[in-house]
Amino acid sequence: MFRPGDVQVLSHPHIDVNCIALANNQTLTATGCGDGRIFLWEPTEACLIAAFEGVHEKAVNSLQFNRDGTLLISAGEDGKLVLWDLTAVVGMGAGGREGRRGATRDDEDDKGRGGEGGAPPRVSVRHRVLAGHEAGTPICFVVMSPSNTLFATGAKDMDVMVWGTLGRPVCNRLRGHNNWVSCGVFAGVDHNVLITGGFDHAMCLWNMTGFSIIRTVRCHVEPVTALAVSAEGSVVMSGDLGGTVLIWRFEDGAVLRELLGHKAAITGVCIASKSGLLLSCSRDWSLKVWSMRGRCARSIKMHDGSVLGLCVDSLEKFLVTCGDDGKATLMPFVWDEAGDLVA
Repeated sequence: MFRPGDVQVLSHPHIDVNCIALANNQTLTATGCGDGRIFLWEPTEACLIAAFEGVHEKAVNSLQFNRDGTLLISAGEDGKLVLWDLTAVVGMGAGGREGRRGATRDDEDDKGRGGEGGAPPRVSVRHRVLAGHEAGTPICFVVMSPSNTLFATGAKDMDVMVWGTLGRPVCNRLRGHNNWVSCGVFAGVDHNVLITGGFDHAMCLWNMTGFSIIRTVRCHVEPVTALAVSAEGSVVMSGDLGGTVLIWRFEDGAVLRELLGHKAAITGVCIASKSGLLLSCSRDWSLKVWSMRGRCARSIKMHDGSVLGLCVDSLEKFLVTCGDDGKATLMPFVWDEAGDLVA
């Protein structure tokens, strides 16, 4: 399935890589770190394009691109939600540009732009800090709708907020959880439903037309920490703090599969619909690959520490992961001429 020799490693010396995002056009990867810095990479050549610092004062918890990679949204432990205008960055990277391969420059001191002498080229990037959640309350996640018209955030203030892409809230705060709101994903045939998971062990389904709660699904016995949905929107994958992964039906919340094998908190899940595979990562240092029937097909150790996040691009050409060992990895999916995934 993955060709180990083709794995690219993005090194971040002496800092945790808390989150990672991959633009659907495959031109940009973003990594968010425990010290508040954000790095932009060209994924195919592992080329460092730009580094942003001095905006987030604490760890970056979540990152999300819009569809064409011209907008990056970051959510932080400092309570800041930041919109980054990447218009000047899109199209930079490998292929004759001046990025630096495979590693960050740990002594970089230019805030909000790249440095010199092997560091990323100088790029001026506009950013805007949004106000909405309670000031200083850590924001746990940000997720963009596939329609590219809305994004949602959840925070430790127990609220969910829905925003337009210009950075304005489109409704009042959504309140249905009674503990931290830790993860979210858009679902449904028209992606008009937002599912949020919380430390209250619940998953709330919200209608994005009337911005009201549809129902609450309670199938986890531990806090919910990760969510994903299949491409057609009918199947949901969720993970919890105890290491359990569940596959359940979007229509009625019925549990279809229970995936057991992780020994610590689940930090990320993904449904790769094209290949018919389920992916999960955990603080037990492992990335696991599951069949749709719930069989663990492979357990991969890519990090020397907790795996803190994973994502797959929309064309399922790359799997990217990040961890507290200061590394992010980019692994290509390998397909044969018949269109089957190579084992």
